[in-house]
Amino acid sequence: MSPPDGAQIATDLHRLLHRAHVRGPYVLAGHSFGGLYVRTYAARYPGEVAGLVLVDSTAAHSTPVSPPQAGSYSVLKHLSSLIATTSRLGVGRFIANTSFSDLPPKYRDDARTTAATGKEMDGFLEEFGTANRSEAEAGELRSLGAKPLIVLTADRDNSKGWMAAQNEMATLSTNSLHRVESGATHAAFVENPQHAAAVTRAIHDVVTSVRTGAPLTRP
Repeated sequence: MSPPDGAQIATDLHRLLHRAHVRGPYVLAGHSFGGLYVRTYAARYPGEVAGLVLVDSTAAHSTPVSPPQAGSYSVLKHLSSLIATTSRLGVGRFIANTSFSDLPPKYRDDARTTAATGKEMDGFLEEFGTANRSEAEAGELRSLGAKPLIVLTADRDNSKGWMAAQNEMATLSTNSLHRVESGATHAAFVENPQHAAAVTRAIHDVVTSVRTGAPLTRP
């Protein structure tokens, strides 16, 4: 069995929502690789998606989806086992204990405990191993029509071409906004309360646009 790519994650989410009787259509939000997964969901279940929020999302590409290469998963499993071992030796715990400092104490401790496990680091590596396939699957979404879309982007520590890719994402809909969050890094949208609030506002604004039928407006 190969690690799950974006298509499998979208399928799993679709199944979970239906089994839980959570009625759509949905406003989906995804941060980083999560942006690929919600784009894939929108491509495969367009009637179930009312709007999207892409939070410093990884960019998709238009290259056709290729099958997994033979042997690639065994390499990933080997690397994963090494990471799991270093986690048990305390390396993962050391890394985790320097993160999530802005969260409330209870949630900070829970996040650090989870992040320090070999299973968490294993999953992190597998996600990168399927990145190319996930990016291609997300690229199957060519247009949202006029469904509301907010692209939220950090303005610090971006790699070359990152902002251009974020601008391109905003063209997926004729009813979209691209908001650049001043002072934010990629991780700050999850770890920093001030920048996490920008995510909440974006989701709220998309939901409001869906419910009222009014176009998104700049603050």
